[in-house]
Amino acid sequence: MYSIEKIPVGTTLKIGVLFPKEYELAIFEVFAETIWKEFVSEGEDRYQQGYKYGLKFIHILEGDYWKLRELLSGRFK
Repeated sequence: MYSIEKIPVGTTLKIGVLFPKEYELAIFEVFAETIWKEFVSEGEDRYQQGYKYGLKFIHILEGDYWKLRELLSGRFK
């Protein structure tokens, strides 16, 4: 995840995950924990700076979990 906000590692976030509607999964919400962060700078402009985060999902509804697994494995039709 990318953000301009400085979020401490270990923070629990409620986030919306978006996918194209053709996958029948327009949006679902998950709880995730930040497990690492890295400062990212694309140039001198402060608007091109922010943070890249690694997230670990800690809660997702079962139905959304299976749809996400199928989508990521390329079997979702």
